[in-house]
Amino acid sequence: MGNSSITLQDLLPNTGVRWEMTTEYNAGLDFSFFNNRLTGSLDVYHRYTDGALAPAPHILESGFTNYYDNIIDMTNNGVEFNIGGDIIRNKDFRWNTNFNIAANRNKIKRLNGASISTYMQDAYIEGMPAGTLKGYKVKGICQDLSELEALDAKSPTGIYQSNTGVGDYIMEDTDGNGMIDTYDRVVIANPEPKCFGGWLNTLTYKDLSLSFLFQYQCGGEALYSNLLSDMTGSSGQSVLRELYGNTWNPDNRDAHYAQLVFMGYNSYNYTASDRYVFKTSYLRMKNITLSYNLPQVLTTKWGVKNASVFATVTNLFTITDWPGLDPEAIGTVVT
Repeated sequence: MGNSSITLQDLLPNTGVRWEMTTEYNAGLDFSFFNNRLTGSLDVYHRYTDGALAPAPHILESGFTNYYDNIIDMTNNGVEFNIGGDIIRNKDFRWNTNFNIAANRNKIKRLNGASISTYMQDAYIEGMPAGTLKGYKVKGICQDLSELEALDAKSPTGIYQSNTGVGDYIMEDTDGNGMIDTYDRVVIANPEPKCFGGWLNTLTYKDLSLSFLFQYQCGGEALYSNLLSDMTGSSGQSVLRELYGNTWNPDNRDAHYAQLVFMGYNSYNYTASDRYVFKTSYLRMKNITLSYNLPQVLTTKWGVKNASVFATVTNLFTITDWPGLDPEAIGTVVT
């Protein structure tokens, strides 16, 4: 289009950046019993990272929107356990299984007096895991103006929560100052799962083999940000299945979500709150593979020692309460 094909990368260079320094301690145990019929391992670790890279404030006049610096010290403590073996083992048939479970606890120890980039401040909090999310806690949905009037009467400013009416969320005054402001935002989502792992099974009968892998995660939370977008009530925009028929109106007062209002209303209905946070636990059939080893009498004629044919099905099903597409591929804020 007649324009330059060369553009600058949107990252302000940091000449003082250094390597992240990590100190790690591990204790491990491997075991086997019954002539290797049952095997397993246990691993416990502690990692301390000095100067982890994170988004940091920078000179806005530079024109760049991204800048990283070594400003975080953090720890990771965890345990990993694996056990497996042959449940059945004979001449023609074998059933091998392997189960593993792991847990990791991440904590930001120090920000070293540094400031985090404004758009990432909620994700990096001293004493909390990296990737946490702050927002409001929903007290309920206003059913009558008398509810707001009673709250306004106790507020030192005469207004408990601005831009709020019947059908809107009423947020909790977590700091107890009698009104809703940014200081009422608390941690509403912790992305760290309690545990995660997988379970692999392989069934073999002569030259035919069937394997299937389950993958799971217990715990963890995330904000489903698409709900916030839909709650703006933009004209001509459809809504997610989670919202459809489940927003407040005079005939649906027991709805889980507030009324749909046009974003010009500037309400708290489409602000990050615990009403849009969901568990990211899941159980997934990760893959199933059926394979057949071709007879060596046949393959040697082709000059091949071993050959097999197989068919694989991936992500056959997922059991989860997460309302979005994939609980596995999410972070703190999800679209």
